[in-house]
Amino acid sequence: MTDTSLSGKITLVIGASVGLGAAIAEALAARGAAVALAARRRDAVDALAAKINAGGGQAIGLTCDVSDRAAVQAAVAATLARFGRIDHLINNAGVIEPIGRFLDTDPSEWARLIDINLTGAMYACHAALPHVLAQKGVIVNISSGAGHRPLEGWSAYCTSKAGLVMLTRALALEYGEQGLRIYGFGRACAFTASRPEPC
Repeated sequence: MTDTSLSGKITLVIGASVGLGAAIAEALAARGAAVALAARRRDAVDALAAKINAGGGQAIGLTCDVSDRAAVQAAVAATLARFGRIDHLINNAGVIEPIGRFLDTDPSEWARLIDINLTGAMYACHAALPHVLAQKGVIVNISSGAGHRPLEGWSAYCTSKAGLVMLTRALALEYGEQGLRIYGFGRACAFTASRPEPC
């Protein structure tokens, strides 16, 4: 029997081309959600969208460099143009390089990681939040255990994920009472609007 528990829901997945993002998109589509798949690699998201559509789901592929605010806004606009609203936002885009002790890393590469992992998620939340709020919907920010503890050689990544944890907590505090459900996954548990402190 087909699972239709998310039937009629619209989800924008940022960072949907491969790995966890693609798996999340397929799982949501299998439960009946229509999915907008956004990533830098248009060929990859188009292929995934075709696979979902061939299986009876609804999906579109969108080109989006999450570090480019205009590109993120365009992805949100394209999702609205195709599906009419946004119920869920999944922020999954991320990179891990540069890896190395702090003084051995290039500051421009360090900043580029922050642009993608943290600022990009902020751009997506800023663009999509009014639409998600209108549906009393859900935002999921994919964080990491690295956002809660330092790892040698991973200063950029850990800093970006710690920032994403705090962004999630701040949005829960500011918009939870308006019906927003926001989750920051990356540990064995999550904090939400009703439980803003990490466990």
